[in-house]
Amino acid sequence: MELLIGKAEFKKPRGHHVTTHRSPYLTFAIRQSEHANQVPFHKHEYDEFIFSPSGLDYLHWSSDGGVVECALSSTTLLWTPAGVKHAASWRTAWYSVGILLSSEIVREQLLAGKILRPTNTVFFEAGRDLQKLLQLSLGESWLSRLSEPGFARSLATLLSAELIDAYRISSACNRGTRRPAEEFSLETLSAFIDENLAQDVSVKELAQLVHLSPFHFSRVFKAQTGSSPYRFILNRRLARAVILLPQFDLAIDDIAKQVGFLSAASFTKAFKKTYGITPGKYRDNLNS
Repeated sequence: MELLIGKAEFKKPRGHHVTTHRSPYLTFAIRQSEHANQVPFHKHEYDEFIFSPSGLDYLHWSSDGGVVECALSSTTLLWTPAGVKHAASWRTAWYSVGILLSSEIVREQLLAGKILRPTNTVFFEAGRDLQKLLQLSLGESWLSRLSEPGFARSLATLLSAELIDAYRISSACNRGTRRPAEEFSLETLSAFIDENLAQDVSVKELAQLVHLSPFHFSRVFKAQTGSSPYRFILNRRLARAVILLPQFDLAIDDIAKQVGFLSAASFTKAFKKTYGITPGKYRDNLNS
């Protein structure tokens, strides 16, 4: 597989500095623009996710889908799929991070989640667990290991899964004004699930939170998110496990219990089915 970044696709603007941490599956491009700047229209052969840890007061973003002018919070991500032409300009200094992912790995996660790839740049919000994963990914200990194929592949798969899941949830919450009367806020449910991961969270409990019967709740939930409540809860548990696994003083059995699995065996099976690697092997890659 070719490296995601080769030569620059355009001449870098003056005062626009880029530091790259490369691998065949995943590359981080850490960018610091000293002042107002712009980049011309271009496109990539990889999927690019951009976020700004410190936010940005104004961004002018052009893509095949039109023009967007907005402010970015520190939790906003832009996803530009491979092959989509895009350009940008901004009015102030800007610190941003580009996550450049193998389109093959992104495609695998889209197929697994039965989600259609966007046809243009999309904006979505990162939840708490994804924010923690991004912070870990940008730590020196992880960045320094991107040259290890096993580690890079594992991290690329995990990030793809979590980014796409965040996009799916955010898209469901922002489908426009024609919303069913029964539609509810996923933020409320996500917060409740995250606070009770170690417990046996039932569909009945979630339905009561939004004042629906279990039957109607399951139907509306599936229509709103494209996922069953069970799968949603499972994804939240696995996302939390990804955050806990780098804490080497925690046994895998303990992590399994903390995120709501009855046994290490069931946790391992679910983790491998979702991410393509066992939690033990994932931890070995981190600690090798």
